[in-house]
Amino acid sequence: MPARLAREILWKLCAIAVGLFAAGVLAAAFGNGAAPFYRALVSGSFGSAGRAISTLAGIAPLLLAGLSVAVPFKGGLFNIGGEGQFLAGALASVSVALAGGTLAAAAIVPLALLAGIGAGALYASIAGWLKASRGMHEVITTIMLNFIAFHATTYLVTSGPLCSPDGQPRTPIIAESARLPIVAGRGAYSLSLSIVLALVAVFAAWWFVEKSVTGFRIRAAGGNPLAASRKGISISRMTIVAMAAGGALGGLAGAGEVLGRQYSVSAGFSPGYGFDGIAVAFLAGGNIVAVGFSALLFAAIRSAGTALQLDAGLSPQMIYVIEALIVIAAAAPSAPKFFARRRRPGVAKPVEA
Repeated sequence: MPARLAREILWKLCAIAVGLFAAGVLAAAFGNGAAPFYRALVSGSFGSAGRAISTLAGIAPLLLAGLSVAVPFKGGLFNIGGEGQFLAGALASVSVALAGGTLAAAAIVPLALLAGIGAGALYASIAGWLKASRGMHEVITTIMLNFIAFHATTYLVTSGPLCSPDGQPRTPIIAESARLPIVAGRGAYSLSLSIVLALVAVFAAWWFVEKSVTGFRIRAAGGNPLAASRKGISISRMTIVAMAAGGALGGLAGAGEVLGRQYSVSAGFSPGYGFDGIAVAFLAGGNIVAVGFSALLFAAIRSAGTALQLDAGLSPQMIYVIEALIVIAAAAPSAPKFFARRRRPGVAKPVEA
């Protein structure tokens, strides 16, 4: 293992430890104490077979949302539109699943997944095209696209054409034949094939970024746009492709959540997976493979939310505090370098992908 990679892994582990220690201090001040907090964190996520399955089921959307940020990041792009791409993929997949009726699962499930992937890619490519053709920053455009997707989803499932006939603020429940197979557990504690799709997506994303010609061009465009353009690489095209690739992963996250866990889209369909994906990718340092381990950590923290309330006496919002503390601890080392560069007059600020 290269020394630089080993140091980075060690620091991430230290950041996680520091974040959990700080959370324990807060639990001692506002809850039943640090010891009940740590016990609830472990028992609530892996204390039983059901809790472990629930934690593993929560990895898939976080993992794919993290990849939707990490892949465009390789091209120097900050995709914070994962929430909108997640909702676009969910709406497209549930629409295909409902339209498929009683078709065989071998036909309807792949079509619904492809619809989610395509919708996410198309929705993200809007921001990529605006960046490439008009110079509009992807952070601004993806934020606006998040709002559009959120309000469009609310309309479609409450009073629009996808509203359930029973008047509930959600789409109709998809048929059994349109659902992903269950690979472990049952009922509320079940694990669908979406986790397998997420793991396959990790390998596919890694191969695409690190081994394919297009992935090399995306990394070149993100690392040094001037040199890449002089070598004949179209920066505009790579911008659109990188955003579309990230959006495809975000759309797959939404499709997997519909077909594998919730079986319908409601007004509050996403608990913020797209935004959590930013923290997941950041903690992983943009490393495609490390996103999987980061998603496991965040899924465990989320799964322990109920135990933190009952056993540790903490608010449900404590899970967001824990996540924030870990991310802050991971970001702390880069802050002095950032401010040091800003204090030195006449020194050009390097552009980092």
